[in-house]
Amino acid sequence: MTLSGDDRITELSMLRRVSAFSWVVLGLGLLPQCKGDDPGDTTQGGTAGSSSSESSDSETAGETSSQSSSGEPTGESGSSESTTSTAETTEETGTTGEPTSESSAGSTDDSGSASEESTGEPSGTPPLLSQTGLFSDIETETLGEGVHEYSPQFELWSDTAAKRRWFFLPEGTQIDTSDMNDWEFPVGTRIWKEFSRDGVRIETRMIEKLPPERFLEGWDYWLMVTYVWNEAQTDAEVTADGLANAKGTEHDVPDAATCNECHDARDEKPLGVSAIQLSHDGPGMNLTTMIADGMLSDPPQAAFVVPGTEDERAVLGYLHANCGHCHREGSPANDRVPDLTMWMDTDRLTSVTETQAYTSLVNAVANSDDGTQLCYRIHGGAPEESEIIRRTSMRGESQMPAVGSELVDDDAVMMLTTWIESLPGPTEPPPEYVDRCNE
Repeated sequence: MTLSGDDRITELSMLRRVSAFSWVVLGLGLLPQCKGDDPGDTTQGGTAGSSSSESSDSETAGETSSQSSSGEPTGESGSSESTTSTAETTEETGTTGEPTSESSAGSTDDSGSASEESTGEPSGTPPLLSQTGLFSDIETETLGEGVHEYSPQFELWSDTAAKRRWFFLPEGTQIDTSDMNDWEFPVGTRIWKEFSRDGVRIETRMIEKLPPERFLEGWDYWLMVTYVWNEAQTDAEVTADGLANAKGTEHDVPDAATCNECHDARDEKPLGVSAIQLSHDGPGMNLTTMIADGMLSDPPQAAFVVPGTEDERAVLGYLHANCGHCHREGSPANDRVPDLTMWMDTDRLTSVTETQAYTSLVNAVANSDDGTQLCYRIHGGAPEESEIIRRTSMRGESQMPAVGSELVDDDAVMMLTTWIESLPGPTEPPPEYVDRCNE
């Protein structure tokens, strides 16, 4: 279908409103292919099984995942726009949480790609997961050439969902790691993240960095898309609008806007493929194997070590993975609360007290106006007086993480509580906060 100039502008405006997503518009060509495979892509970050929600502009934690914007997932508590979209999808799909033919692959054109009219996706987006290059044989789950399975050192809480992740770097390319805290990925990079809940495989998200010819000025250059698995578990179909309580579970497949809430905090959308998260000696791809395989332009001497005892490292890692993707320099949340940073910096790992999470949380006055009720973000020695405990212990308005979760992570709350009990208490609050803190 050929659009006039005015019609094209209208179409772009509608796409922006429907999904704050990095969709690339109207017939701009097929995704690049893995060598010997069909085209592909995925995502990381993401949001995981739960309700959509507003981005984290609050005092403490933040993620989801999901993935569909500009792609661990993982990373959802109840923004009206996101909730409306999933509610509409539920109404269309009935009680099963399965996409109808209209919301899934639909018809295909001669190239095998879903047509834009039938899917709501831009031309060139593979309608099936089997066409993305993740697997060379989806039935046996044989990985495509150049695809590596990996796991982050610190997990994003996704309401008990189990996750698997894969990464593809185009042959002959490297990740620009001249800034070890902010990797820049080459065009064609793809990341996938699979979610299962209650033993049911539900969705696989994909994110891909697009070439210049695939995006227009004003549009992002990361494609994020979600594939929902069919009942036979033989393949997964592209689904743009999200699904509530998908496949009979309490896992919500996020819509595009919800995914963007976590991944839009950075120009480079991947969250789990990073120096801190891959500094472990576990199976699959990690920082050490990436160095050995020549995947990094400026490799470090060795993997990075998070400081502290085992318990302290777990706390810093939880804050990094669940809060730091929003609460970090350059993010919208950081613009609103500029002195709150929980993303670990590779240059500040000498001691626990030097990390940005410690300096911006411990005995720091909670100074935002987004539902804060207690005086301190963390009141050393007093978890019950700490805003971070109040927010991570609740679900609803002001909850943390802000998106991607309907269930409290009880283990994380206990971990944080125990750590806070061991910390020294504050001195007097700054004069401008005395009245508030004495209420």
